[in-house]
Amino acid sequence: MDDMVKQSKLAIDTIVLSPWKRQQRLLFSDLHVYVETIYQSLETAINKNMNDIYGVYYESWIRVLADLQQNPINILYSKVKSEVIIYKEKDEFLKLYSSILRNQIQIIMTLVRNHRINDAQDAINTFLELKPHIDQLKPVYFDALLSLVISAYDNKTLGIGPLLSGIEVRFAADIESKEIYKWLFIKTVQENDVKNLTSAVYSLLKSTQRIQILANPTDIQTGLIHRMKSSIVGNAITKQSGQLYEKSTILLGEVILEAAIKSIELAHYGCTGFLIKFLITNIKSNILQQAYSNVQARFNSGTLMYSESSDKVPVNINGSTFDYCNKKLTLLLFGQQKYVVKSKLELVYKPESYINISTLDCEWIDYLFKKLDKAKSKYGLLFLEDDEFVKDFKDDVHFFVRTKTPPIIKL
Repeated sequence: MDDMVKQSKLAIDTIVLSPWKRQQRLLFSDLHVYVETIYQSLETAINKNMNDIYGVYYESWIRVLADLQQNPINILYSKVKSEVIIYKEKDEFLKLYSSILRNQIQIIMTLVRNHRINDAQDAINTFLELKPHIDQLKPVYFDALLSLVISAYDNKTLGIGPLLSGIEVRFAADIESKEIYKWLFIKTVQENDVKNLTSAVYSLLKSTQRIQILANPTDIQTGLIHRMKSSIVGNAITKQSGQLYEKSTILLGEVILEAAIKSIELAHYGCTGFLIKFLITNIKSNILQQAYSNVQARFNSGTLMYSESSDKVPVNINGSTFDYCNKKLTLLLFGQQKYVVKSKLELVYKPESYINISTLDCEWIDYLFKKLDKAKSKYGLLFLEDDEFVKDFKDDVHFFVRTKTPPIIKL
């Protein structure tokens, strides 16, 4: 195997320097064989408990991967080897890169099956460090990352915790990572898995907050800023951080609203209650309103994220069901906002404006109230069990819907 690793590095270096297409393609053919053989040898070492051999050869192999992805060609040429290679042979390199990612996932899961959890964590870190700096590679990488997340979630030994801690640090500035979180939100809601749903939601919040720290450096101690900047690998978040933070926060609101709608459809009340409380507590009311409006607009435009979507993680809900679930969502959001304001709770973000409930259809209101009353103890939302508050809440809803008047917070 040591010879295969050396041959792989030599083939990569030769492709970088070679001006001849034929030679480059012949070397890519060799590289595919080398990669498959190296990973098969690593898997054999794991299965046969050859721990020392695995450790030595794995370290030598990841040095080759690091050299390919991270190291400049020389002191006079700042581009890394992968950038040069993809310019020369895009299709061949995409296939090679995809093969490396697929095999790396296989090694992770083999380590987990053999109860080598620390080694599996190291292999996960290697996978995360394979994140590309080249736009053409990002679709391949994030598809593979989603596959890894799916495998991790389905594996009770591994779980999503080790991946979440890496994703929230390394991919804070990557919009593509929101698809990963969206899959987790929808999956955990479908499974009525409040524990993992909570972990995933707070992981995305922490990822979003990393951008906020860099967008507002004067509010944070210099030492912390330095550490945060150095931890977001390959993403130099500069003066655009403020705009990126706002966009990321809106996306945070959107994917959680979509998960909440799905939880209402499935009558998974604990998931719904958690998501409602999170939205009101952790997202500014103007950002929440924007996210809410975006979700409505996507549904109303016919370019659905819901049943016939090109989205990688569709919510899979038909039009009439969405309409019902969305109305119930709107009532729950308004009720929680109103309860927080009335109770004068000390929260990260106190509502400064209410969600606009004036567009709700009058004929649905009493039916929705009956449905909420029937399951009020299952949501974990205090306002639904406060009879005096609920009476005022219902009166307010009827008034704002009947008069088509948006509710406002009286200061």
